[in-house]
Amino acid sequence: MAHPNRAAEIVFAVMSALAISAHAAAQESSRAPKWYAEAAVAIARPFVEDGNGTTVKPSVAPVVGITAAWLAGAGTMLTLGLQGSGFTLRLEDGGASWDGGRAFQVDLMGGVEREIAGCAAAGSRGCTSGRLAVGGTWLRGSDDVLPFRFGGAGLHPAGEVGLAVRLAKRPLSAIFRAHTFRLGGGRTDDPISEPGTALQFRIGARYGL
Repeated sequence: MAHPNRAAEIVFAVMSALAISAHAAAQESSRAPKWYAEAAVAIARPFVEDGNGTTVKPSVAPVVGITAAWLAGAGTMLTLGLQGSGFTLRLEDGGASWDGGRAFQVDLMGGVEREIAGCAAAGSRGCTSGRLAVGGTWLRGSDDVLPFRFGGAGLHPAGEVGLAVRLAKRPLSAIFRAHTFRLGGGRTDDPISEPGTALQFRIGARYGL
């Protein structure tokens, strides 16, 4: 008998705590949350290699999202954001390769962003902020391809670190992020026998904050 999916429980607990923190920050501030939109390109390592030696590789993918941010102190903000992307999968085995179909990814991430350099004045060009976030990544793809086989898709614990660099006085910044999420190990009949961590690098821009 399969054990309950602990990954979903962990993600739910983390996101609940983040939502409570964001709500508390919003109550302490008389200002409504600021919003920003972002667009990036994601470059990812292979998702998995199955027992037969077949490697599943995601293509370079566009990522778009929207985030709310609450001021939590001098140079510090609490954020809650939603990002989505779509990409193709490529399967490789012994020099041969073939199409693995389309896949989709949605991330719900809550985090903290803090100014770390070059931010002497509000809106300073070159102002650099560091970011830490946790949450969940939801994946969906073809049922005959790992990590989606036998119901292997779904919600996965995720984390993110990154930088944002202000490009001009207008609210436009370059963003650089590393996004990770856990694959496998959620239950005894998981199609991924050895749990691992997927890694994506994202480069893009955001506007509005």
